[in-house]
Amino acid sequence: MAINYEGSPIEYNNILDYINYFFTGVFALECMLKLLAYGGSYFKTSWNIFDFCVVSASFFDIVMN
Repeated sequence: MAINYEGSPIEYNNILDYINYFFTGVFALECMLKLLAYGGSYFKTSWNIFDFCVVSASFFDIVMN
């Protein structure tokens, strides 16, 4: 978000979108693997809850975009 600016070329925006998709996928994979490994105790750690919220917000951003 910090490197996005008004009037940027379409190619530049497309590259930023692809980078966003890549990192969202990596973090979603991490989240799913942790959910499989820890089961219900995954949500007992504050950092895991925060990670889950960030990944969910990233998916929401991609869908709304």
